[in-house]
Amino acid sequence: MITAKDSHPSEWENNRTMVDTALDGTVYVDTTYFMDEFYLDTDNDQVPDYMLNFGPPWYVPESGAERPNDGDVISIKGRLMSDNMFPMVVVYELNGVEWRDSSTVDNNFGGRWFHKDMTSPEKIHSPFDNEDWMKVNPGWHNNGGMGGMGGMMNYDSLYAQMLEVFPQNMPYTGNEDVFAGYEIGMFTPNGNNEMWGEGDECGGMMNFGSDVDYQLHYNDIQVKGYGIDENTIMVKYWNSENNSWEVIDNATLDKTTNTVSFSSSSASTSVILTAQPASATNVNGDSKAVVNDFKLNQNYPNPFNPSTTIEFSINEANPVELNIYNALGQKITTLVNRALQAGNYQYQFDASNLASGVYFYELKVGTQNTVKKMNLMK
Repeated sequence: MITAKDSHPSEWENNRTMVDTALDGTVYVDTTYFMDEFYLDTDNDQVPDYMLNFGPPWYVPESGAERPNDGDVISIKGRLMSDNMFPMVVVYELNGVEWRDSSTVDNNFGGRWFHKDMTSPEKIHSPFDNEDWMKVNPGWHNNGGMGGMGGMMNYDSLYAQMLEVFPQNMPYTGNEDVFAGYEIGMFTPNGNNEMWGEGDECGGMMNFGSDVDYQLHYNDIQVKGYGIDENTIMVKYWNSENNSWEVIDNATLDKTTNTVSFSSSSASTSVILTAQPASATNVNGDSKAVVNDFKLNQNYPNPFNPSTTIEFSINEANPVELNIYNALGQKITTLVNRALQAGNYQYQFDASNLASGVYFYELKVGTQNTVKKMNLMK
């Protein structure tokens, strides 16, 4: 059963569809993607009625509450907002225990509101990486337009969201050497994403009256795992007018901070980072690659389902780490983290609970490391 009360006007006056909500029901967990998606069935018809947002996958509340399992019957309180497929509830109380301070929910889940008459910039972070952000500046409303068209904006406020997604999930990238992908949304007060139109697969574009500043962040795991030449990194956006990926010419690459920055008076739903391979062996993986005093072999089998063997050898005693990462360069698990004597070693990696896709494994021996790519195909 749903109970609701009006939102606090001072906090949510520009989004009439958001309310404080209490719900009871059965949880369904979709493990198709690396970040599990949670749904709630409130009328016991075995069909999800709401999507639940528990925040980034690494978030652990100080209260000690834990994410529910598939089939659990729960009670939640949170912020209800409309969505294109399911109404979504940003959870701030689970089974009577605080999940997240409700006063901070709106600015910590990958998006926030910006308004026509604002006098200071609003920065929107990706929930996966705080170094991925876009900053909307005052004056955005003047002479703005939808879908690449000119003219005045139709709304006095918009809710912006920025998400980093798995590169393999970006459409129409078959001819692009993509190693990072981003999706940007601009939602109106009634919950519609103005960046998408009927039949769009890469989304559309939106013009603004002032520049939007962007920063995209990548990590060393992605660089080494994909075997790319860091000097060739480019940022591209999907131009919905001619249905093609186009280079952003004014982007600045900073290899010290692993960031790409640029400014533009428009936003595109789909943005990617591309780079040329450093060499064919770096991309395909040399099964006997040697890095000074240790050797990391290509996993076998590869592709694999659901487990694979990782072998390596070290020439002398050293502290050793063997880590597994997803395609975003986020650490999933550590298989080894201890001192090892010289010798040959092999470890099993079980990916039964993970989705198909690209993964990386990193061997760190002393102060050196090397990274290889593997493919899970279910």
